[in-house]
Amino acid sequence: MHLLSISALAALALAPTLGAARSPSARATAARADLLAGHLLPAGTTVRIRDGAGARVSVDQGVVWITEQGSFVDLVIGAGESCPLDRDGDALIAVHEQARLRLALGPARPRTVEVKFARGGDWLPLP
Repeated sequence: MHLLSISALAALALAPTLGAARSPSARATAARADLLAGHLLPAGTTVRIRDGAGARVSVDQGVVWITEQGSFVDLVIGAGESCPLDRDGDALIAVHEQARLRLALGPARPRTVEVKFARGGDWLPLP
């Protein structure tokens, strides 16, 4: 288990996608779905998913707060819980306790997934 540092995230974002047998869009979706899995995100990290309808966020460890643009409901979920995203627009996932997340993007459609490690930090795109 390890914390995902900004340099590690940048290296992951720039790494080539593996699995040449799959189509480029399938490889990109699989890479993005697997990118967060297995990494501990420190408290204070925020993940932004643009046009997230159809995706699912699962928490393997820790506690996160999830809000979706245009929704009146925010959720706080912990280890062993998951949440479907059902709205287009931005979904924000704020890490309250060091967390290990999985992100299943669902049906193939264009989405942007970004992360930032500090309130004033820059958004870093994930592939």
